[in-house]
Amino acid sequence: MKEQEYVQPQMVLHLPKLSIPLRNELAHSIMVQWLRGHPLFHKISTLMPNFMHKLCSNAIKEKVLGQGDIVFEHGEECNHIYFLSAALVLDYTPLLNKRREEVEDADSTRLQQKQWLSEPALWVPWKHLGVCECDKPGELISVDTNNFQKEMCAHPAPRTFCASYARLYVECLNNLPKDMLSDVLDESTLDTTALVDRANAVMAAIYDVGRGSSSALDLSHLGLP
Repeated sequence: MKEQEYVQPQMVLHLPKLSIPLRNELAHSIMVQWLRGHPLFHKISTLMPNFMHKLCSNAIKEKVLGQGDIVFEHGEECNHIYFLSAALVLDYTPLLNKRREEVEDADSTRLQQKQWLSEPALWVPWKHLGVCECDKPGELISVDTNNFQKEMCAHPAPRTFCASYARLYVECLNNLPKDMLSDVLDESTLDTTALVDRANAVMAAIYDVGRGSSSALDLSHLGLP
């Protein structure tokens, strides 16, 4: 049923006839609108469009979910960060210090378009801390963390920017109380917009030094750990 409601790439007869660059451009146009809900990916798509195109081609995939489909289970190793596209609604139930059979008694979080899950997996080894299930059908966008890191390391500017952001993010993650840890760490828990701004300032300072605008790199005003 869910396959009939959503157009899949294999259903578009002329898609294989497009050149690889055109297919990559199409994938970018479709996916980037949902990723831009996250401040980090918004900044990447604005300042580093070539890198974002590479990610959309090599690290990002779409998957149609039907009602009741399980996205992940508690305790599973995580190697993706997930983004919700239009129509998709997910229910996330944290199970920190709870058993799987206690899921019905736990409070759940309802997630909708442009929200994200499991960002820590981009920066640290991560296992899911809850159960995520599809409530309303739609398309789930997933970023493969291994492919993201490969593309990031192959491009100097994204590597510098993401490394600065990762350092700040992990510092904040380590300072969170244990009972606040979750696969859903949005702006209400971690101020990712502020982290992106600080990481961008670090990158700008580093590249200013590289251009010879300063003999010393002073980052004290950025509040880095």
